[in-house]
Amino acid sequence: MKQESWDRVKEAFAAICELPEGEQSPQLDTLCANDPEVRAEVSRMLKHASPPDHDDHTPPSDPYQAAGPQRIGPFDILEHIGSGAAGMVYRARDPITKQQLAVKVLRLAVDSEKARRRIQYEGEILAGFDHPGIARVHQVGTTTTEFGTLPYIAMEFIEGEPIDTYAENHLPDDHSRVALMAKVCDAVAFAHHRGVIHRDLKPANILIDRSGNPRLLDFGIAKSTEETHDFDTLSTRAGDILGTPGYMSPEQAGGNAANADTRADVYALGVILYELLTRKRLSNFSDLPLLAALEAVERKDPPLVSAACPHLRGPLEAIITKAMDRNPRRRYDTAAALAEDLHRYLEGTAVHADPVSSAYRCRRYIHRHRSVLAIATAVFTVLAITLVFQWRANQITSANNEFLQSMTRIIGTNEYNHMQEDIEQLFVLYPKTKLETSTDRVAFDMVGITMQKLQQPAVAARAYAIALKATYKLYDRDSQEAVRALQVYTEALCMSGGSQKAIDLLTPELTRWEFTPQTLSPRAGTHDNQRLLRLAMTLAEAKARVGYPDEARDDLERILAAQVSLPLDTSAGEHSDIKDAKEMLAWINRNFDDLMANPNR
Repeated sequence: MKQESWDRVKEAFAAICELPEGEQSPQLDTLCANDPEVRAEVSRMLKHASPPDHDDHTPPSDPYQAAGPQRIGPFDILEHIGSGAAGMVYRARDPITKQQLAVKVLRLAVDSEKARRRIQYEGEILAGFDHPGIARVHQVGTTTTEFGTLPYIAMEFIEGEPIDTYAENHLPDDHSRVALMAKVCDAVAFAHHRGVIHRDLKPANILIDRSGNPRLLDFGIAKSTEETHDFDTLSTRAGDILGTPGYMSPEQAGGNAANADTRADVYALGVILYELLTRKRLSNFSDLPLLAALEAVERKDPPLVSAACPHLRGPLEAIITKAMDRNPRRRYDTAAALAEDLHRYLEGTAVHADPVSSAYRCRRYIHRHRSVLAIATAVFTVLAITLVFQWRANQITSANNEFLQSMTRIIGTNEYNHMQEDIEQLFVLYPKTKLETSTDRVAFDMVGITMQKLQQPAVAARAYAIALKATYKLYDRDSQEAVRALQVYTEALCMSGGSQKAIDLLTPELTRWEFTPQTLSPRAGTHDNQRLLRLAMTLAEAKARVGYPDEARDDLERILAAQVSLPLDTSAGEHSDIKDAKEMLAWINRNFDDLMANPNR
């Protein structure tokens, strides 16, 4: 069969082999309708294959696996022992040395030039390693099968158990489990030192041998940190998902696997350590669709280990919390740094990780339950206002009560001329109270909204400035709440003659997110990028108001193109963000000459 036909055979087989048996034949008729030779070969391959297994953790069967190869390269095959996303693994014997080996061969269903190069590079990576915690490679080559030539890796055969199973069967105490994880971290640190990131660390890829020593396996999706390394030609495209939900880092789950660095491995090690010490899985995504599982990994804060095991509160909790932080900038930089803290814990010396304070626990609680707390805060505010109206004559005895009293007057009044005195009093009281809490955020946010409706943008900007300050105290700088607070504040600045100040605030913020409308932010999801596009729209408006409408117009055209590319809900008509961008662009075009001649800074 010609190479061109064989390529079509492999493409058709890969598209069909994972379908239910009843759907394979119709799909085969569609794909191979005009090529009986290709159809016959694909049919033969499908007959060799067992019915596909759709379990999330077991790859579909392969005709080469089902056929039971007798030899791979020079090695005699004894039995099939496992499968991965890209390869099948056999226990084999070297007929010369009689040594048992594990032989990994590329699965036919994923056969492609990129997959071949990946398995070859995996062999090259492992062949360059000489560490007791990493499986050693004996040979890398290709084997001829009835379905073509496939690459393979022959490595030492390790008789052992996955680390979680081994710990359950042999390690009853926490100290011994921490000691075992310290050895694992040492092995990963060796790989990091040699410029390799594993990117798929999980219990199944860490076997504990008969001597009780960990051995790292499966570097199939590893990444080189050396820019000049040939492996970089296989760098993952932005948006690719590599790893295992439950152990992959949030940045991998968000489609940024190409930019994942050593801290992605640190996150996975933190998850494994959490599970070894709590004796239970951190997350179970087996019943979730892949996209839902990835979204949960990307957005959900992992729980504190003391929530499951209160006796772990202290240094161990500090180490695990630092390793599993959703923000990679707050994690350990490398596995070596994590290993050092684990060894310090085992030796009884102080660890480098900051203790998990009560304030930190409170911030995490607020962040995880912000929706419920927002509702509760709103209810509390309404109740407080009602009580103040009823009892203000004899209940207002402190600055905080005065604060609520003034807020009550503001919300209960509809005309600005009656509100002026109360608002000024509110701004006078604020520096004395120094609350900077959720009360501040809600109160001043409500003042800002009210002032906008009453066309008092300068007063609204003052209120939003205080709300922004309180938001930064309550929420992470990268949270949607923080982005929204900055958005409404800078919008009010633009309306009140503070456009240059809005530019000074928005420009570094968008730079911090590594955001441009053409590329969006590589570390933000769809919702965050939607918020960032709103910030970019406000920045464009500010540029127009300070005398650069031509630059603002160019920015808005790029923003519109980016908004259209996002998966926004347009079922009820044109999305409001797109509509606002179009209206702003039309406003600039109508007032272009005046904006150029009369900038309002």
